[in-house]
Amino acid sequence: MPSGVYFRTKENRRNISLSHTGFKQSEESKKKTSDALKGNKNGLGYKFTPEQKKQTTERRKKEYRTGRRVAFWENKKMSKEHKEKIRLSSIGKNLGKKRTKEQKRRMSLSKIGCHHTEETKNKIRNNAKNNPQFGMKNKKHSIITKQKQSKIRLDKINKYGFLVSDETREKISQANKGKKKNKIWMKKFLERRKTMIIPKKDTSIEIKVQDFLNKLNVKFITHLYIKEIKHSYQCDVFIPSRKLIIECDGDYWHSFKKQKIKDKIRTKELQNVGFEVIRLWEHEINDISLEEFKIILDFGDNIMDEL
Repeated sequence: MPSGVYFRTKENRRNISLSHTGFKQSEESKKKTSDALKGNKNGLGYKFTPEQKKQTTERRKKEYRTGRRVAFWENKKMSKEHKEKIRLSSIGKNLGKKRTKEQKRRMSLSKIGCHHTEETKNKIRNNAKNNPQFGMKNKKHSIITKQKQSKIRLDKINKYGFLVSDETREKISQANKGKKKNKIWMKKFLERRKTMIIPKKDTSIEIKVQDFLNKLNVKFITHLYIKEIKHSYQCDVFIPSRKLIIECDGDYWHSFKKQKIKDKIRTKELQNVGFEVIRLWEHEINDISLEEFKIILDFGDNIMDEL
């Protein structure tokens, strides 16, 4: 049986008691036990000092809290030489050793309530600097890096399927209905939403516009988050060299009155802060040729106003 503190039930205790019924030690055994306990601090007749009683009580409380046996030497200070001996002896025992889930769980429980000293914290911090991921927590990625990461994530989803099923999404949606959103949570969500690309796949009209731009050797960015305006959003295509935004409006969703008003407000806000905006309808993109698209791109807002 592995070592540790076991909390037995009344039934366990009764069975143990019955197993010892009628058991008697011989005089020889009693004498051996008595001789072994002589001079022992835990032996008969030994009186603990108040400090020792306090340490014992604290150790028992920790055992009850963590569910493991606490050794009497745990709170004692060891010399550097002694620590080095223990370290060297444990390397051979634990090297390449695989622990079971139960062992990992017990190790985790044993660390509850433990606090590192400042010296230990500094050691951990200095060792972490050798890790290639050190300092990446608050690093801001460039737009190109974010697009690469997004593409890798989409490729995985296309290959292995969506991580969350439709049934699970429906359950999450039903569970959150009627719940009041925390203001702090909403603020974090809006910040995270800036980097999310919706829809996850480009539409056919967006792909056609992107193909035209590639053929004309025009550098562009897709789904860039425009934060300079009040109604911030992700644009479909952005051309940095001209500060030009191209919006590919679907005939269905953008034909609603509410959406039309929102599109007009955003277009006006973008123009006020110095952006050039070209809005193309789905049916226009489907019928347009490369030469016609080049003319629209060259003249921008002027040609669109005439149309």
